Amino acid sequence: MKTDDPRLEVGRKAMEERVKKFNDLMLATLKGHLVVEQALDSFLASSLSNADHIRGIKLTFNHKAQLCRALSFDQERDGLWDVVRAANRLRNQVAHDLNIEKIQTKMDELRKVYLGTLTPKQAKGLEEESDPSIVESACVLCAGFFATIEDDAKGRRGVVDKHWKPRG
Repeated sequence: MKTDDPRLEVGRKAMEERVKKFNDLMLATLKGHLVVEQALDSFLASSLSNADHIRGIKLTFNHKAQLCRALSFDQERDGLWDVVRAANRLRNQVAHDLNIEKIQTKMDELRKVYLGTLTPKQAKGLEEESDPSIVESACVLCAGFFATIEDDAKGRRGVVDKHWKPRG
């Protein structure tokens, strides 16, 4: 197809409209997902005695989240895991299919799960926030959750290193 084909211009305009409509949501979703994934990676590095052995392994976001949940000690039942999964489903929808209705369905799921995880006091006023704001808030809270349990993991690891790690 030549770049001056009128059909290409029609298609380009349709895609431009899609991107404009969801640009803020897409950006918030991708940025939020990246922050959560970096927090997952940091938690894993702090939790594993020999994290070097998993470097280079291609773990999906979902694999990392499941591994972190298994290593989270007493936080494996926390409701924030549902928020992490919902944010990941939204990110996958945004990244792999620009179907507006499907994206909105995933966004509505994230909003419901996120607000349902918060206390009534925390949720107050958030119901009216924009979708991009909800995504950002949900992802930042999840990243904060991983930072908190990472501190716990570092404490456990310090005990292990002090008492059980072989001395050279």
